[in-house]
Amino acid sequence: MLECTVKEVSKQQWDGYGVYLYRHSNGRVLYVGYSCVPTIRLRQHISRSSKLKIDKFLVENMPETLNWLAEIYHIAECDWLVKTYKPEDYRDYQKCLYVSTLVHNSAIIAEAAMIAHCKPPYNHSHKPKEVR
Repeated sequence: MLECTVKEVSKQQWDGYGVYLYRHSNGRVLYVGYSCVPTIRLRQHISRSSKLKIDKFLVENMPETLNWLAEIYHIAECDWLVKTYKPEDYRDYQKCLYVSTLVHNSAIIAEAAMIAHCKPPYNHSHKPKEVR
């Protein structure tokens, strides 16, 4: 796992798919995503041109957002999450994990398991709960 502030993300190197999350300064997970290049995707979230709710929230809370934590997990590090929160998908997750043309499928399953574990407010379609 890689952990750094949002400000430090641009200095980080990451190879391959990863499940990432934003953690508010109070420790609460705000958003979970996955990407084949998570360091670039994390930086895209703080773009002022984005229409996503999480992106707007991050931009509205600048410059404090830059001190919040970003975490990136290799897809294989999410094994226990998938076993626990998506056991019905565990076999597919394992089958696709080390096949370059199928690892995307494992990333989708790992992201869903992380969302089930963290219950981040900005991954749901309903109005986000107030974060303090």
